[in-house]
This record gives sequence, C-alpha cells and structure tokens, in this order.
Amino acid sequence: MIVNLKLLILAILMVCIYIPMSNTWVLNDDEIAVSENTKEIIKRGQKKVIEYAQMVNMNINKRQNEEQAVEEQKEEQAVEEQKEEQAVEDQKEEQKEEQKEEQEEEQEEEEKENEEEEEQEEEEEQEEEEQEEEEENEEEEQEEENEEEEEEENEEEEEEENEEEEEENEEEEEENEEEEEEEEEEEEKKKMKKKNKKKKKKKNKKKKKKKNKKKKKKKKMKKKKKKRRRRRRRRRK
Repeated sequence: MIVNLKLLILAILMVCIYIPMSNTWVLNDDEIAVSENTKEIIKRGQKKVIEYAQMVNMNINKRQNEEQAVEEQKEEQAVEEQKEEQAVEDQKEEQKEEQKEEQEEEQEEEEKENEEEEEQEEEEEQEEEEQEEEEENEEEEQEEENEEEEEEENEEEEEEENEEEEEENEEEEEENEEEEEEEEEEEEKKKMKKKNKKKKKKKNKKKKKKKNKKKKKKKKMKKKKKKRRRRRRRRRK
C-alpha cells in the first residue's frame, strides 16, 4: 500500500513537470511566447505539488516508523511473554524434580521400614521355633521323669517282692545265689542308667538357663528398637 502511494506521487510529479514543458514546446513550435506570469503560476503549482508530495512522503515515513515501532514493541512483548512462559515451565520442572526427590526419599524410608519389619518377623518366627523346641524338650523330659518314676515304683515293688521272697526262701538262698548275683548286676546297670539320666537333666537345665538369658537379651533389644522407632516417628511428625 505504501509503495503504491509513493509511485502515485512520482507519477503526479512527472505529469506536473511534463505538462508545462510540453506546452512551451508547442508554443515554441507555433512561435507563441509564454508570459512570465504563467511561468510563475506553473512554478508555484510545481512547488505546492512537491511540498504536498514531500508532506505525504513524510507522513508515509512517519507511519512506517510508527508501524515499525509497534512491530518492534510487539516482538519485544512476545519475547518477554516467551521468557515468562519459559520461566514458568522451568519452575514447573523444578517443582516436578523436587516432587520426584521427595517421592524417592519416601520410598527409601518405606523400604527401610519394610526391611525392619521383615527382620522383626524373622526374629519372632525364630523365637517361636525355639519355644516349640523347648516345649518339645520339656515334654520329653517330663516323659522321661514319668518313666523314671514308673521304674522307681517297679523297683520298689520288685524290692518288696524280693524281700518277701527272701523271707520266704531263706532256705533256698544257697541255691539261688547265682540268680541273686545276676539280679544285682541288673540293679547296678539300672543305677548307672539313673546316673546318666541325672547328668542329662543337669545339662538340659544349663541349656535352659542359657536360652532364658538369650530371651531376656532379645526382649531388651526389642524394647530398644521400639523406642527408636517411636522417636523416629515423632521426629518425622
């Protein structure tokens, strides 16, 4: 649009300059002189047209400068908006990274807690197994004690019977000395068995004491772990 206006102004200037010159040529050809007044009028008209054209050209340049300034302002505004959008996006990315870091920290804490719970469950299972073994050992010991009591009762009965038999069979003692010796040997064997059983009982009692000490230590460690967990939870809160 601006280029077309400039071309139109140039065309008007050419026409204004060409017409008076062509008229003088015609007058010269016809040998007619043009008066000085007409020349002055033409010059004034040419000046006015030139001034008008200059004014129009200045206005056009002014508009061009204004439009260029507006475009530059728009470009600057667009650049600022782009910078603001980029800053917002950067801030969002930073927030996302912070959220990821927080999530990773929470996951690590959960994994640690799960590991501690698993360790505690394993310890509890181990304690249950040990307790079951102790109960089985106690049952076995009780059975052994019952057997020993039965054996003692049987021995007492046998002794009573033997005493009665001895009283009744005093006359047959000489004949049955060999049998008595054999019985004495059997009794000695039984006594040795009793001694061995007593030794086993003492060993089992010592083992029980050691296990009880271990249990007490484990209970103390559990209490300490619970206290630590409570402190950690309070700190997190």
